[in-house]
Amino acid sequence: CQCKFSRRFNLGTHMKTHVKDRQKDFVCNTCHKAFDRKHDCDRHVATVHRGERSYGCDLCSSSFSRKDALFRH
Repeated sequence: CQCKFSRRFNLGTHMKTHVKDRQKDFVCNTCHKAFDRKHDCDRHVATVHRGERSYGCDLCSSSFSRKDALFRH
């Protein structure tokens, strides 16, 4: 692919996404969806299963589960 990274670690992490049927180490206890990173699994549980929407717009009543979604708004 055309992705580029400034850090070797990030490249290595990204390269794993190209391996089919790879082992994912972090599994949601509720729905059993698997993730490569603990952070992604924790965020999934908070936003999907607990419904957390921690990022609110200062201009309207909209709220979002992720900061990047607020910025896009």
